[in-house]
Amino acid sequence: MKIGLVAAIVAAALTSFAAPAFAGDGSDFAGDINIKVGQKTLHKNDFDFSPGPDLSNQTGYGLLSSWGMKSWPVLVAFDVDLTSASKSGVDASTMQISVGARRGFTVSSMPIMPYVGVGISYGSATVKAGGTSNTLSGEGIWIDGGAQYIIAQHFGVGLDIRYDSCPVSKKISGTTVKADAGGFFPALTLGYMF
Repeated sequence: MKIGLVAAIVAAALTSFAAPAFAGDGSDFAGDINIKVGQKTLHKNDFDFSPGPDLSNQTGYGLLSSWGMKSWPVLVAFDVDLTSASKSGVDASTMQISVGARRGFTVSSMPIMPYVGVGISYGSATVKAGGTSNTLSGEGIWIDGGAQYIIAQHFGVGLDIRYDSCPVSKKISGTTVKADAGGFFPALTLGYMF
């Protein structure tokens, strides 16, 4: 799974940087690619293993990208998010690969670019404890919003606020186990815009 995730991140980065070469002189092509780091709050009833550890607050990082033609009303969004937490011998993590649409807005005479996005995702949640590991998977939806502060011609820092719901499940010993790998994920971003 980790190899596939790394391949997805590399493919997204290469696509985002190489795409202008396929758009003629690149003047009609627009987009951005950002790394993000934050804290995701997952559904407590799925990740609080009382009387064991509560792993519903997880450190998260990922890739946030948008690309397309300037004439399009929205850009194509492609994001990858990873979160994890570990406590008292129990590890929990989530992964989501998301596609959708994102729209940026210009604010006249200000170096700020707010945006909103929406889409679908494929995700998984993994819990490891006592030598046993179980991974649940499923599909979901997401919505995000945020803003980039332009610090140089092509570079920006910002804040992304994302909420997603990604119901995941797996049949274990004849019983279907269900959870939600989604939650609230505010993150700081650092990005390149083209």
